[in-house]
Amino acid sequence: MRIVRAVLLAAFVLLLAPPFAAATPLQVYGVWHAGNDYCIWGSVRDSAEFDAKNHWIIDRGDGVPAVNLVILSFIEPLKLLHKTTDATTLDGVPRGMTPGIVEYFTSRGIRVMISIGGITYVNAWESALAEDAAQLGRNAADVAQRLGVGMEIDYEGSSDASVAALQSFIDAYRSIHPHDPTGANPAARFTVDLAAGDRWLIALCAKSTRDWLDPAHPVLDYANAMVPARQPTASAAIANWQEHLDGKPQYDPPIPPLAPCKFTAGLYLTGRSVTPECSDFTGSVHYATRDFVLNAPPNGAGTTPGLLGYMFWAAECQGTRSECTTPPNACIGGLGAGSQYFQIPVPMPPLRQDAPTVDVPTVARTGFAFESARPNPFTGATALEFTLPSAARVDLHVFDLRGREVACPAAGAYAAGRHVVSFRARDAQGRALAPGAYFAHLRAATANDGTFERTVRVTLLR
Repeated sequence: MRIVRAVLLAAFVLLLAPPFAAATPLQVYGVWHAGNDYCIWGSVRDSAEFDAKNHWIIDRGDGVPAVNLVILSFIEPLKLLHKTTDATTLDGVPRGMTPGIVEYFTSRGIRVMISIGGITYVNAWESALAEDAAQLGRNAADVAQRLGVGMEIDYEGSSDASVAALQSFIDAYRSIHPHDPTGANPAARFTVDLAAGDRWLIALCAKSTRDWLDPAHPVLDYANAMVPARQPTASAAIANWQEHLDGKPQYDPPIPPLAPCKFTAGLYLTGRSVTPECSDFTGSVHYATRDFVLNAPPNGAGTTPGLLGYMFWAAECQGTRSECTTPPNACIGGLGAGSQYFQIPVPMPPLRQDAPTVDVPTVARTGFAFESARPNPFTGATALEFTLPSAARVDLHVFDLRGREVACPAAGAYAAGRHVVSFRARDAQGRALAPGAYFAHLRAATANDGTFERTVRVTLLR
């Protein structure tokens, strides 16, 4: 427990103040889950064994889940159509996708969906859609109802006929579970995976954006921008996501622009080695791209800025050449810290439907403030200033990069108004601190105005 708390503390104090003042808060922050057998989900899991490997998902160390969505991947489409029962499948559903697994997540407020398809099952998609797309949709709707989950279309083929047949599949599903923007019916949550950008899966991108993801007449809830072949740089990721916002009018068929409120950004959670997405939030691509994802403006579709959120591929064991996200590689320092930084709501609220940007209380309105240190960078000492709207219990602590507390400039009761406290470059024992970055974290709890917390970074020079 001490190790977990230390990791959490280190991750937390590394966070700068979230850039929410002019941004749309994220609503979706989830993982595709590959199970322990590389996406087959072919056997029933022991509950204790499953929890040991996945506990970080439901508890980032402070009792709050690290994500608000888990997508179990994958159902094989042709087996779902035929309701196949074999060694790894029961009535068309992988044997490992049990009510117990779903309840493991939903009991903690995490929404659960199941993905149909994936790159391994392209041919199975083609065959199932050609045989009876509508019955496939009805079977998917039945599974969703029985398990209390949503469904995701992951079709990664290029057949124009199959893309057209997806319409029948979707119509059949929606005839049983109509679109429900409130999210109250888990089975009504219906999404689609598109390419990382608009240069691949052209027919699917065009059909989805034109007919299923129009904010004025939504059929599907949103699209995920899938991960590319390998983890992109921040600039490459933004370029891929921007393509969805821009569309491709020159393509045949043309791809219309996609509204920001209708898609999430996809990244790798792990690869051949543990990635920063899992272990080091402030060194991650999703931290580096946060301003774009929070603020990306519409460019021809939609009226409000900001994507819905992030999705990550994939929890537990995605492949034989990839690191698993199991201890000691639990992703508290990446997704856990990120969910704190972005203040991800659990459970997921009703998805925004291109409504006005959600207002976030500002310092001016609340009367709270904790500005950067002055001077900063500093040498011998710096002044930390904060303002309170009413009397409060104040705790102001300074941490190093490893999350260790090195000083406590303020602790106790403070009156309303502006206060200045000095932070001298010495620890609690009076020893000089090493030069480098430190983080001052203020927590002010009032009787009537709530609690305010903010962290600012300060740099000590020689």
